[in-house]
Amino acid sequence: MDKRKGNEGFSLVEVLISIAILAIITLPILSIFTNAAKTNSKARRTENANTAANNIIEEIKNVSVSNLEIEDLNYSYQKESNQSFEDEQGVLKFLVSNNDNNSYTGIDGEDFIIEAILDPSYYNDNFTNGESNSKNNVNSYGLSSYASLDKEKNIIYTDDAINEEAATYFLESTGDLYDRSCIKKTSVIDVSITKDRTSSDFVSYIQKLDVTISYSYIDEARPDLNIADYIREFNYETKLITASNLDTKLEPDLSEDDYDYIISSSSDYENNANKIYIFYSIFDDYYADENVSIVDGQKKQYAKDEITINYSYDTSFNKKVAFLNLDLLFIEQEKQGDEGYVVLSNDKVTCNYYSDANKSSRENQSQKEVSKDLVVSIFSNVENWALSIENGIKSPGKNYIYRLIVKVYYRSREEENLLTTIVSTKIE
Repeated sequence: MDKRKGNEGFSLVEVLISIAILAIITLPILSIFTNAAKTNSKARRTENANTAANNIIEEIKNVSVSNLEIEDLNYSYQKESNQSFEDEQGVLKFLVSNNDNNSYTGIDGEDFIIEAILDPSYYNDNFTNGESNSKNNVNSYGLSSYASLDKEKNIIYTDDAINEEAATYFLESTGDLYDRSCIKKTSVIDVSITKDRTSSDFVSYIQKLDVTISYSYIDEARPDLNIADYIREFNYETKLITASNLDTKLEPDLSEDDYDYIISSSSDYENNANKIYIFYSIFDDYYADENVSIVDGQKKQYAKDEITINYSYDTSFNKKVAFLNLDLLFIEQEKQGDEGYVVLSNDKVTCNYYSDANKSSRENQSQKEVSKDLVVSIFSNVENWALSIENGIKSPGKNYIYRLIVKVYYRSREEENLLTTIVSTKIE
């Protein structure tokens, strides 16, 4: 009898079959982990690219264009070698770096190539006007004719950087479940002119701009996903203004018997109220599977964004002060993708007017964008808006507005390596 019976090992064939079965089972699992790691790595890389682009935009906005190359800044700006300082159309292109290799090192050591473009020609299109303008040019409505948007004479608000802050917040909150199309942006813009309570006279007022922006995440496929809203509040500007002496030659409809003073945005008055400029950035991207319209051969989609504009002026404190021609310009920024572009819908913008500081007396409206007796007028380039921007601009002058575009590439400046493109506005 063979004493080795019962001590046999596995045959080579059995071992090979076992290895094959194990490979069949484990390889897909390993592939899932590998793909998940790649997806997370790409999401992180894109997030870092957006952070870099927004930081660069903020710096460019706060530095004169002519000083970008010569000032000691956080980043270095090198003009394209084949370009004079200002070409025929005034377009400027810079390579932006934060190291000695003329490239940009990201937060996690990524090798980014970043291009910044300042293009005033976008705001000088005099050939395509009105609703048919597929690019939705601001200046095709006449904005380029306005002389310098001086921050001493105007209150100017832009919100472009906040969109990516919100996107990053929801990306970190949802992880692999993240879907940008589930995010909705809601903005409340409050402008007020109230009595200056620190002053003993009866003609000193304070003009303020307060903005609250809320982003909510609603995934109808996952109703149990409960994520807190991302909210930013800004007490953006507070400016002191003094009511001017009423000139009945300028305002023949106002009687000296009723009013002694006036607060107005008109440049006819020395102590005029500030015009309000709101440069609004749409959050929604273009989604090919949603409702699409064709305008001038291009695909157009309406954003989910909702905006409420409240303008209040306190007529209760001094009945001898008249309020007239208070102007707000709401400027929709372009949002265009490879397949189509996104615009605001007129019915998503609500305008409210109040004739007291507590907003208890809501004025009746003669039309949506104009308050009773034309006290407040809101001009916009939003599609089908009653008051187009060109009607709200009265001063000819040089163009001081650039379309600012920052593109971030990974390792090489080729389209397939483009991580993000952010479009903003620079006021010079």
